[in-house]
Amino acid sequence: MTSQEALARLLVNPEDADARACIEELAKQSVEEEQRQKEAEEAARIEAERLARKRATDKYEILPARNKSMTTSNGLYRIRALRDFADVKKGQEGGFVQSEANLSQKGDCWLYSGNCHGNAQISGNAKVKNSEIYGNAQVSGNAEVFFSYVSGNAKVSGKAMLYRMSVRGDAEITGNVKIGTSSYKIGRLEMERGKVEGDFELDAEGSFFSKVGDCPWRTK
Repeated sequence: MTSQEALARLLVNPEDADARACIEELAKQSVEEEQRQKEAEEAARIEAERLARKRATDKYEILPARNKSMTTSNGLYRIRALRDFADVKKGQEGGFVQSEANLSQKGDCWLYSGNCHGNAQISGNAKVKNSEIYGNAQVSGNAEVFFSYVSGNAKVSGKAMLYRMSVRGDAEITGNVKIGTSSYKIGRLEMERGKVEGDFELDAEGSFFSKVGDCPWRTK
């Protein structure tokens, strides 16, 4: 029974119980719908304020995939700086991430180029260029990673600097460590277990195999 039908029946018979019950139920539904609408509007307002506050403090945004230059085939999205920080300028575009979890909004860390995805994260003041960070890998502190792969449960932190290297498995590099090779002839240096820390420097130029402590190196 519609509200108009119920009202028509009440005009004929004010004691019509069914019509009265219909009107009461419809009125109750109207009040409940109005309350739901108010709650939805309030939730939307709170969310809009939260996003506004977040955007005011965030250092970068993830660009919507409007064209191929903003996304890759595996669902990663380009980032863009919202303000100046470190050597990054407002409006500067960086590499690609899967979500905001891959690149911290805190500190001066930045993904200049390359990809970071999965559960991997770049944080602190770390700098990553032309590299792939994925799996559960962590690049933090003041670490700098160039032309490298960091994957698995690998951790790169402190003031570590990597160049043309692959760090994977449970490997960990920290401290004032500088490791890599500038030679394209011998390829990329690899590390898959052990830990290197403290003041240490290894340039694999001209050397195919080297070993330091429990950390085996090989080129690929």
